Amino acid sequence: MRISVCMATYNGERYINVQLNSILKQIGIYDEVIILDDCSTDKTIECINFFNDKRIKIIKNEFNFGPIKAIEKALQYATGDIIILSDQDDEWKDNKVNTIVQVFERNNIDVIQHDAMIVDGKGNIIHESWAQIIKFGSGITKNFVKNTYVGCCMAFKKEVLVKVLPIPPGVQMHDQWIGIVAELHGFRVKFIQDNLINYVRHGSNASPMVRRSMSQALYGRIKFIRAVTTHYFCRVF
Repeated sequence: MRISVCMATYNGERYINVQLNSILKQIGIYDEVIILDDCSTDKTIECINFFNDKRIKIIKNEFNFGPIKAIEKALQYATGDIIILSDQDDEWKDNKVNTIVQVFERNNIDVIQHDAMIVDGKGNIIHESWAQIIKFGSGITKNFVKNTYVGCCMAFKKEVLVKVLPIPPGVQMHDQWIGIVAELHGFRVKFIQDNLINYVRHGSNASPMVRRSMSQALYGRIKFIRAVTTHYFCRVF
């Protein structure tokens, strides 16, 4: 099975070298890393080009789309049998790809969500298990109320892409959209306890660990429910 790693970058020069190195050393010669750069103003592109690796495919936006539309565009270029989402500033454990492939091969499933170790920008451990913090698990209602799908810990088969794209305007979390819509369409999801990345939280991430106000959270949830409902009735029936 061919692997497509999909990543959106924006001013990621500080961490991108470590992340790409951790990815490239464990994927095959026929796999690919799709990078959608969202108008970086630093040396992100130079850092990526330094690898001089034919498996890396860079698409440069002419205008800044924001993280959701950027990762959506990267997914549109994926050609692999398995799509693995990646942030620009984490670090994959050496067994990530092999573990994901084995889980797919040994189980009749379509989507995998795995655990992660949370570290700061210097590599210091903040928490041993992201899954324990968010109490992750499948279930449409559960993930409507509190999302436990995390993009950088997600992999899925190419068949899922047909159903989850495009991501509607107003959706604030692409991972929640992919997970819930996949479940709505009957795709089989498996949450595994394997800790497969260092999930870096350094204060400037695209999705920082901060609490939104109650009104912001409620408004975002209403828009998300509306988007999922519209998708369901327009594409399932």
